[in-house]
Amino acid sequence: MRQTVYRMLPYATVAANGWGRYFTLQDAVDAGHKWIVVRSGTYEIASGPVTIADDDVMVEGAGYSTYFKSTGATGTLSFTGDRCVCKNLSVYNGPGGGGGGNSAFYSGGDDCFIFGVTVRDSDNVGLYVGGSRTLVLACRVITADSHAFYGESSSDLSIWVANHSQGVDSMNGMTLASGANGSVMVANYAQSGYSDLSTGSTVANNEP
Repeated sequence: MRQTVYRMLPYATVAANGWGRYFTLQDAVDAGHKWIVVRSGTYEIASGPVTIADDDVMVEGAGYSTYFKSTGATGTLSFTGDRCVCKNLSVYNGPGGGGGGNSAFYSGGDDCFIFGVTVRDSDNVGLYVGGSRTLVLACRVITADSHAFYGESSSDLSIWVANHSQGVDSMNGMTLASGANGSVMVANYAQSGYSDLSTGSTVANNEP
């Protein structure tokens, strides 16, 4: 009966305790769902990352209590499709390597929206944007061994608003690589770090 009810919902539910249609986010993604609601709980990822490659996918958590924990050698969440939305969840990244794909949270598609995501203890970049025209709003990175927030050179016209970083080992709070032209950082706060902007980008009301 419970599974029948879940199939009637306009979205797919993921719940670590079994009170959902799927136990893991990857299972829901692989089934082709476009709107996925992830309930509170800890979702351990041993060989990650969870990869969302389709376009137009929305993943919605329940806030900080929706907790994705990676203990493997790669990243935790990776969105590579266009026009994807991810909001209201938290990410922990265990042992990592180099490159955007091994960041705790990676967004490589265009026209994406990332809201209310918290990244904690990343062994590499906390939140990495590789696509263009992406809005990153009200996200937080708490300790990262590399940049807290990073926009690569192809991430033109991205907008970063009201984000917060702290405890970043490399002292790079928010960085846009050279060539990320037209990107904007507004009202962000980098504790024990700084904001580093590329040529052609603009900044307002950021605090070191």
